[in-house]
Amino acid sequence: VRELLPNNLLNEIMFEMSEEIDFEKIPFLKNNFSSNSLRKIALAFSKQKFYKGQTIFSRGESTDFSLYLILKGKVSCSLPLNEEKLKIMSMNEIIGLEQFFGNRPRNFTLQALTRKVVLLKLSKEDFLNSLEKAQDFDKFCEIRDQVQMQNDFEDLGIQCKLCGSQKHPQNACGFFFATHKPQVMAN
Repeated sequence: VRELLPNNLLNEIMFEMSEEIDFEKIPFLKNNFSSNSLRKIALAFSKQKFYKGQTIFSRGESTDFSLYLILKGKVSCSLPLNEEKLKIMSMNEIIGLEQFFGNRPRNFTLQALTRKVVLLKLSKEDFLNSLEKAQDFDKFCEIRDQVQMQNDFEDLGIQCKLCGSQKHPQNACGFFFATHKPQVMAN
């Protein structure tokens, strides 16, 4: 569809999207990919709205490895078995890096907590199609391999909120399994 738009309209859309997407808030993109690719990635985001109580995705889903950026509102991450809230997330937080790079099923359910939640969604397919240079694709593959083979999240800036390690996701932390009841974590 983008190819069908006149250049002036495409530039205007790009400018508006880039105003909404602050790449300073998404350091793994800014630090790992070229500025040309970032401009195309900004266009690949789609805005989605959810309302209080609406499920955005459920634990175990493995067909959509999209990445989400919260623009407005709050969401809760919870385990569906006991509906315990593991974490409350709000504006400018990123959701789904582990799934995006690791091709892993969702390990929690994400639900809108406030009256209106606005998210920017980036599908993996659109992201890959936006990569402008071979070096950008190589960097994606490097990060993906670190996540999938070594559980290394350092390039993504992900850190286990329980112990501070960048070598495992939070749900695989020994501290997570040491307690009988999941803890509510604040930012």
